[in-house]
Amino acid sequence: MGSLIVGDRRFKAGKTSSPSPREDRTSRLVRVLLIGSLIGAVVGAGMVLLIQYEMVGGSRTCGGGGLVTPCPGREALSMDSYKLNSPTNVTLNMWNTGTAQFSLVAYYVKDSPGDLFGNSYWSGPSMAPNAHVPGNIVIDGKAFTFQTANDYTITVVTSRNQQFTLSISL
Repeated sequence: MGSLIVGDRRFKAGKTSSPSPREDRTSRLVRVLLIGSLIGAVVGAGMVLLIQYEMVGGSRTCGGGGLVTPCPGREALSMDSYKLNSPTNVTLNMWNTGTAQFSLVAYYVKDSPGDLFGNSYWSGPSMAPNAHVPGNIVIDGKAFTFQTANDYTITVVTSRNQQFTLSISL
């Protein structure tokens, strides 16, 4: 008597036979592995797309994703030059290189040995975008004074609580 094989079933003279339990487990394992691989590929591709979306500015809170809302201004500050006026006064010529207007409200000066002077109630200059503005840094002279041949680190704080560190060598 002949037999006919269709798919994974064998037909013999009116009888059908099921795959062996071992063949059934193997095919289930292959299906589970294929489905798991497919899910992993989809999740991985989604993560890559999400990362690329965020890297090119796709945040919906900042004008991305087709919205018209502009991004909030960015604060950035650099120093053009500085001048020693006295042992307790230095003028910093600063440049607002960002896109937001801000005011300077505090500064902290540290000398090379680590002595610190702070003024947290400074009525510093207001900085419009792309403006070059001088700011006087005055210390009390008790902890240290500005002296030539020394390095100083000056941290200025904006009205939005952003800190910028500037270094000077006299």
